[in-house]
Amino acid sequence: MVLPHPVLSEQILMGAFVGHAYFQTDDTTVTVTTADGAEAADIGTGYQLNVGEESYTIVVLGDVNGDAAIDIFDLYIMLDYINSATTLTGVYLDAGCVCQNEDIDIFDFYSELEYINSGSFSE
Repeated sequence: MVLPHPVLSEQILMGAFVGHAYFQTDDTTVTVTTADGAEAADIGTGYQLNVGEESYTIVVLGDVNGDAAIDIFDLYIMLDYINSATTLTGVYLDAGCVCQNEDIDIFDFYSELEYINSGSFSE
């Protein structure tokens, strides 16, 4: 599956981001902060991208717990969601929809498992 470039809509920046926060600008201050406002070195779901006076919430596809990693812990949360054992809302629900449909399902789960094993999302 080819994921789209990051998409900005309604103050949410959504896409597949892996690695560290790096921005090069001319005159504009760009920072990334965690959900609690601390300066961040990595990029995770729920983090804020601050560009000058504007602020955008970041969605990292696959990072459903917002820890700036896509790992087995995200898979457990996705499986609990699929089995109705937990709820996900907002950007965390968006992060779990790695197949870019409307809800987290078994296809998202297996796509994320493939990502963890190979480094790329499957279709």
